[in-house]
Amino acid sequence: MVKTKFLYTINKTELEEATEIISLERINIIKFWQIIDDQLKPPQSLLYFKQPKLEAYPLVLNVKAYINTQGIAQTDCMAMLEKFIIEENLYNAYKSHGNGRRIKIFTRRHVLTRILTAPFFITDVPIIVTKHKNFIFMATFQDSGDTTTNGRHHYKFAQYCETISPAAEPNIHEAVHDNKRGFCVYSATYGHLDMFCTGQAYPVASEEKIENFADLESLNKCTFVSTNIM
Repeated sequence: MVKTKFLYTINKTELEEATEIISLERINIIKFWQIIDDQLKPPQSLLYFKQPKLEAYPLVLNVKAYINTQGIAQTDCMAMLEKFIIEENLYNAYKSHGNGRRIKIFTRRHVLTRILTAPFFITDVPIIVTKHKNFIFMATFQDSGDTTTNGRHHYKFAQYCETISPAAEPNIHEAVHDNKRGFCVYSATYGHLDMFCTGQAYPVASEEKIENFADLESLNKCTFVSTNIM
């Protein structure tokens, strides 16, 4: 018999009696890459969001041609975080600035999403958590497999809403290619936690084409749109 140990029990009464409210600070892009020829390289493009026109309905979501040569494997996403930690020398940087006591969490955006949406899933998603000093790493127990049919429908729906430039129209007749997206390292603070996660870059809602991807300050002022089928 497996015994379950609950570390926290949260109910309506406890939430109503809570006196301290901790807000998640604004999420910022602190690194932007693209996977080109199986390697992390500076980004060369960014997708743009465009609301589907009325004549596009009904949307046909059956995917006939699907390209996924690199995929969004968990190993790639965690490798991005490792590369970021080494390049930014985070271990020594936090010590020199007196922030050694703050806890730093590194994970994928997918892991955070599954944690937040856990009550709505009927299947368990084991998460591996490792800790070294004040650095915590979280990853799902199994790597990402082949994209499911439902996942392909999500990508096909996104194709109706995404363009390669603000002036272009969505090309729904080309093969669904989920490797054209860039990958970002995001950061945010939550109480005493510094959170870092990787995830695919969402399309940006902009009437002007973005040319300088190294200008993260301007990039963080943009509005990014996530598209999903509900």
